[in-house]
Amino acid sequence: MQSEDLGVKVTTKRVVDAPTESKFPAVPKPLLERLDELFPDECPSLDLGDRQIWYAVGQRSVVALLIAEYEQQTRESQT
Repeated sequence: MQSEDLGVKVTTKRVVDAPTESKFPAVPKPLLERLDELFPDECPSLDLGDRQIWYAVGQRSVVALLIAEYEQQTRESQT
């Protein structure tokens, strides 16, 4: 069954981003330092439940993403 059979016309629009332009806002170093203190890169306690462990891992993954973005932005600003 095609979308036209349902009375729906599907169209797509190609989105092109400039490959050298970052869409991520600037990440300030003081923010990273504070987040790194609050959510350190360490294994969660095994006394925690599964959900709490995954929650802690998710918190740290956000910090890791921001650190990687900060490092990328720093490299780009030096060139």
